Amino acid sequence: MKVTFILPELDTSGGVRVVAIYAEGLLKRGHEVTVVAARPSPPTLREAARSIIKKRKWPFGKVGDRLHFKNSSVKVIETSHSGPLTDRDVPDADIVLATWWATAPWVYDLSASKGIKGHFFQAYEDWGGDPAQVRIATGLPLHKIVISKWMIDFFKNEFNQPAHWVPNSVDMNQFHAPPRGKQPVPTVGTVYHPMPHKGCVLAIEAFHLAKKEVPVLKFLAMSTYQPVPELPLPDGTEFYHRPPQNQLREIYSKADAWLFASKSEGFGLPIIEAMACRTPVIGTATGAAPELIGAGGGVLIPIDDAPAMAREIVRFAQMSEERWKEFSDAAYRTVLEYTWDHATDRFEETLKKLVALGPMPSEK
Repeated sequence: MKVTFILPELDTSGGVRVVAIYAEGLLKRGHEVTVVAARPSPPTLREAARSIIKKRKWPFGKVGDRLHFKNSSVKVIETSHSGPLTDRDVPDADIVLATWWATAPWVYDLSASKGIKGHFFQAYEDWGGDPAQVRIATGLPLHKIVISKWMIDFFKNEFNQPAHWVPNSVDMNQFHAPPRGKQPVPTVGTVYHPMPHKGCVLAIEAFHLAKKEVPVLKFLAMSTYQPVPELPLPDGTEFYHRPPQNQLREIYSKADAWLFASKSEGFGLPIIEAMACRTPVIGTATGAAPELIGAGGGVLIPIDDAPAMAREIVRFAQMSEERWKEFSDAAYRTVLEYTWDHATDRFEETLKKLVALGPMPSEK
């Protein structure tokens, strides 16, 4: 097959990382894969002035960040303009996939020669646009590929459209750890993210509450973002900014529990990455957390409930070594069923199925 992924731009997000993994996996299976990304939009005058004055950095001429494709053999095309992308930007293929709500209209407007049209959802992408606009784009007649079971029901109930489930996975060559005990100093970790729906404020608030009962409690965080004044990290945080990929398992392994605090999520990759490193997860019941954490490798809590997360942090900090190892072992056993090799097989099978099905009704 000839497969094309359409990105809004090249960046360092986890969503682009997943696209890069599937693209590379499909390429190794003998398919012709192209990733087409729009050039980032130029900054506004206010953004440009702020960059020059505060950062002493020239903001124009920015190109996308190819971090996730750095060592890849996948063909990556970054256009000379920002979106929308049109026929002249996209090669002919058997199937072409939108990867964010804003790219769905681009794909919908492509000619039939660009391939059967689909949308790869890694969340209900209700950010970055007017809610009505997002809903229209989400409901376009494109074949849906989703990463969590709840999204199958969502598309059936909200749009009367079928969705094809391909769960995300974890690279066990990258994320792994030998059996171990608890940390010498009780430690919890999280992924720092300034977007409100990621719930980082919840994780930080829960840490402060827990620290009142466990004064020696330690906090660690990693992120592709630098901390912002509106969302400060606790004093003494062990912070990793854009750590190299081969350091991630070491960071996950430094925690007694990993905090997954999202308010909404398509899947939640940090859950299985932490569990692969034998770190139990205290997580909100969103994305794939009920399926993953429910297997015994951690504890589910209600969304936006800092006291509940704090209670679990204290429980894990004060837990016996033997009981903690039971959670740790259960976490590792769970992710053995979620490898990227298996996921790419399922993704490939789904793409073949969609090509065989042909265009959705009303698709151009």
